[in-house]
Amino acid sequence: FYAFSEVADLRNFSQHPFQTLYKYFSTLCKIISVIVRNKISIIHCNHYEWSIYANPVGLILGKPVLIHLKDSYSLQPKLSRFLMKFYPHATYIAVSKYVKNLFIKNYQIDTKKTVVIYDAINMSSFNPLPSVEMKKKYRKRNKKITMISRVAPERNIELFIDIAALLIEKYPDITFHHYGYMPSKIESRYFLTLKRRVALLKLNNNFYFHQFIQNPHTVGKYLRESFLSIITSANYALPNIAIESLSCGTPVIAYKNGGTLEVIKSAISLVEVNSPILYMNHIEKLLHDESLYMNLVFCGIHDSKLFTPFLQSEKLISLYDSLL
Repeated sequence: FYAFSEVADLRNFSQHPFQTLYKYFSTLCKIISVIVRNKISIIHCNHYEWSIYANPVGLILGKPVLIHLKDSYSLQPKLSRFLMKFYPHATYIAVSKYVKNLFIKNYQIDTKKTVVIYDAINMSSFNPLPSVEMKKKYRKRNKKITMISRVAPERNIELFIDIAALLIEKYPDITFHHYGYMPSKIESRYFLTLKRRVALLKLNNNFYFHQFIQNPHTVGKYLRESFLSIITSANYALPNIAIESLSCGTPVIAYKNGGTLEVIKSAISLVEVNSPILYMNHIEKLLHDESLYMNLVFCGIHDSKLFTPFLQSEKLISLYDSLL
């Protein structure tokens, strides 16, 4: 569906009702045409916002519809929620148990028609370092702590900056790196507040902002170089960056909430309250205990194998078979 440039953004309906309706129904017709011409048996929709197209088409053509549930809110709420709730031939794929429970509670989705299939990670881009190299990384004075996220208020980058301010007072050789700024996006105002925060806290020699990285192999390289990966967001459906970090052999310290609990198993890596002091305490434990750190490394590599493409594709194929 992403191939259609005419796709309607229903947020524009109040301002451009006729244009929005025209785009919506013309896109529906094109999708129906593609499905009929190609004799498609199942409509698999990778994001539930697109259920505004998938469900009506499935209803018209009598085709089963698979819809991924990823977010805790809907961009196009009214029509999307209505269709998700009442279309009888839809099956929902939740990317985590947390998301499944959230949608059952909020939208009364039938629990029998909702399955959990995790997003799979291409592990070839996120291989760990050899054990000897991991130990060398641990013993380096100029350790690197990394956060990879969109530049958006819900990612709580301010907290990452505050953690840096606390740690650098005691460990001036540590550097902090945030990856994710996209100059082409409208982030300038918020990004400016973050840079000002870094300057006010006098972190310019230890804290660095980097642009968004498109290449997964490059992401893997930076994660392998990092001593820790930090996640400060208060809510994640499923933090793929945590899976990628663990697969690289880089422990993750994250806020104990949402789908994060299904990725990170160790209590040592989970912060009960989103407080910079608690993050600092967790990090300090690892700075002073190599055996604890290495234990987290190997446990993380093991836990990340739950999210391999092979395991998730098996579940998906089984689901296709049941619908056909």
